[in-house]
Amino acid sequence: MSIAAPYRSEGPPRSARQPPVDPRQVLDEDFLREWFCAQIGALVDIAPTDVDRAAMLDDLGVESPDVVVLMIELSELMGEAVSATVLWDHPTIDALATFLAAVGRGEATLPEDLLDLDFG
Repeated sequence: MSIAAPYRSEGPPRSARQPPVDPRQVLDEDFLREWFCAQIGALVDIAPTDVDRAAMLDDLGVESPDVVVLMIELSELMGEAVSATVLWDHPTIDALATFLAAVGRGEATLPEDLLDLDFG
């Protein structure tokens, strides 16, 4: 079963195309949903608009190496280390965005199961 038609973009690498992010937006639920759609779309080669935000990440084709990439990029975006377990504990884009927005509001905390990494 195909989730969506392949998405091919041309131009500079994804990291070179990303505009600077306003720190106030980082933990906004809508911003995070769009950000995850763009990141996952690039990883699994589908258009961000075709990424199903309610689908399980593994159903979208996200595999363990992709989770590591997402964890690193999310950590850089947030300015602090984010465990890859967050991506498995909240296995849909909607769940991730809701959880991370709750972290931003102080209603939830990130797991502290990482080595002392500095992404800031």
